[in-house]
Amino acid sequence: MPFNKVTILVGPACVGKSTYLLDKAYDYVVSSDKIVNDVCNEKEISYSDFFNLNFHHTIRKYQRKLFMQSINDSKHYRNIAWDLTKKNRQQAMSHYPKAEFKALNFSFNKYEQQIINLNNKRNSKGLKVVPEKVLKQMFKSYEPVNFAEGFAEIININFFMSKVAA
Repeated sequence: MPFNKVTILVGPACVGKSTYLLDKAYDYVVSSDKIVNDVCNEKEISYSDFFNLNFHHTIRKYQRKLFMQSINDSKHYRNIAWDLTKKNRQQAMSHYPKAEFKALNFSFNKYEQQIINLNNKRNSKGLKVVPEKVLKQMFKSYEPVNFAEGFAEIININFFMSKVAA
């Protein structure tokens, strides 16, 4: 039996991954998004401004350091979730060589404009906003999940539309 069970949430920003995690029981959640948000609050910059910083900026380096610490901390837990925006699933999986992996694939095709609209509405509510160009790049660079990556199970979720319809 594997030491860790790792669930990887896959999809671009604003499709409901973090919201989905709110009512789920995991021992530990690795979330770059949460770390970025925490760093932005600590450094008193906006979430959107973070993405405009150069990759080598001290704030971005600090965020990466905290993210690596989160990964190392997660290895002490059995039931782990990764909230992934980018296509770095293999990198995430490499941290748990004996784990069992499940993917939750958050469908978004055909809803890109609604997701952009939702992201823009966040701005008027003072919530975190992903720059539109970054969001569009996430849509463009998305690669569907497949079993060849090493997943024991793949579940497709259209969580975004279930929340919009509610």
